[in-house]
Amino acid sequence: MLIGFYKKLIKNNIFERIVVFAICMSLLAGCGTTNDQEPFHLEENKGQNATSYPYVVHTDSATWYLSKADMEMIGEDAYLEGFRKIIENQESDFADAQKALQGYLNKEIPPVNIFTDFCGKAEESRFHGGYYYGDARGIRLFTDWSAAEAVLLHEYVHYLSFTCAESPVSDGFWAEALADYVSNLACENRMARTVNYGVSGEELQFYLDRGAVDPDTGQFDIRRYTCGTAEIMNSDAMLGQTYLSVAGTISVISEQRREFRMITDLSYYEAASMMEYLIENFGRDTVFSHWNIDGRDMKDVYGKSFTELYDDWRAWNLARCNEYGLDLTIAEFK
Repeated sequence: MLIGFYKKLIKNNIFERIVVFAICMSLLAGCGTTNDQEPFHLEENKGQNATSYPYVVHTDSATWYLSKADMEMIGEDAYLEGFRKIIENQESDFADAQKALQGYLNKEIPPVNIFTDFCGKAEESRFHGGYYYGDARGIRLFTDWSAAEAVLLHEYVHYLSFTCAESPVSDGFWAEALADYVSNLACENRMARTVNYGVSGEELQFYLDRGAVDPDTGQFDIRRYTCGTAEIMNSDAMLGQTYLSVAGTISVISEQRREFRMITDLSYYEAASMMEYLIENFGRDTVFSHWNIDGRDMKDVYGKSFTELYDDWRAWNLARCNEYGLDLTIAEFK
């Protein structure tokens, strides 16, 4: 009744439309509860970036800057609908990430700044659906809302581990391994599940056909996908293929890469699975207390060199793929 009443108040002014949107969302979030506090608060941006981001939405864990250019590009209705979908899961997903890193974060976790940048002006948008630029510039989300859903929790883990950690994570392997491990393997990640973690089309069907399905839900399973893709990275059929490494560079799968394995050469899939392997075999405290060491120092912590650990992880990961019943044949894609 009330939602229908407020919808009748919508006018052409976009700020008024967003106000109505926020009221409706607050009413929906409060249905069946006695909590009078709204889950988020909308206001006009009074800061220096108000021209580009005229509206700000505050939640407990994030401050959203809504882009005027993005609204004009995809349309106000589509923009608000996409925002509605993502914000429904934001607080619970962010809370899951904080829980996964509990004990290694500062006591106070300030809200992270999040900006939509769908117009794709950032160089990083060629390779990423989002990017964390540090505390001041916050998280920038590229392309569209689907891409944002797929990567937002990953970027939030970067915020936690770079800015809110008692001992910040080091860039490269540790940062990306941790972000993908937490967002894809440790957390439920409700946002990303709505768009199959950004996996779509032929690749999605390829993995569904080969067993990347959660037996309890019948849906795409990111855990099976991660370990399967990590194993496939070492297949002969992948020689000559390019991929994004944890160092942020486009690399080529080659015999030289296999012969002279370096920690900076790993793909995101290998890194996430290897992070899980290290945690399961050496303990969470050992791994999280040393997430800023150099690859050359791994022997001091784990008793083995990176190369030895990588080989052990390969055997562990293949055994898990077999346990999942994954078909890793990809000769037809050579």
